[in-house]
Amino acid sequence: MFRTTTALAMATALLAAACTPEPSTRAPAASSPPEARAAAAAPGASAPAPATEPVAATGPSQARPGPAGPLPLAPGVYVLAGADCRAPSNAGLRFYDGRGISGTATHDCVATVLSTDADTFRIEQSCIDAPRGDGPRTVEAQTITVHDAHAFTLATDGGSAGFRRCADDEVPGYLRERAGID
Repeated sequence: MFRTTTALAMATALLAAACTPEPSTRAPAASSPPEARAAAAAPGASAPAPATEPVAATGPSQARPGPAGPLPLAPGVYVLAGADCRAPSNAGLRFYDGRGISGTATHDCVATVLSTDADTFRIEQSCIDAPRGDGPRTVEAQTITVHDAHAFTLATDGGSAGFRRCADDEVPGYLRERAGID
């Protein structure tokens, strides 16, 4: 019951945060360092984002989809933090469809949340291990740290990497199609 209530509260908070037009005017989350909360409380001040947190690609003028599915992430195309959305590398691409996070060599991924700790989700992800069509289904344990509805860090036994969501109009047509945006 506690985990369900906590997950529901976190999803609600993330949805509210995603709907705020100016991210820089939002107060830091309670899990932010005390100095960041104190800086944001000062009139006219805003706390800088932590250096390790990827920045969402969409601007305040564009409608931003909210969280969906087992993870509080907006569906769409994600690239490695710092990568160009118009020409990302295959290795730096992820697609979240509201069910799971797939890459360019996997599809039909389904994430099952095993446990949560604040913004960190331990999941078991089952994917068809082929770019499309039939293939073997593989299962991998992953840890997803959700920074906001448009940015996350993915950690596996092989390492970790930060990803940010691309605005739909920044993504080439073939990636929009792959992500189910078109």
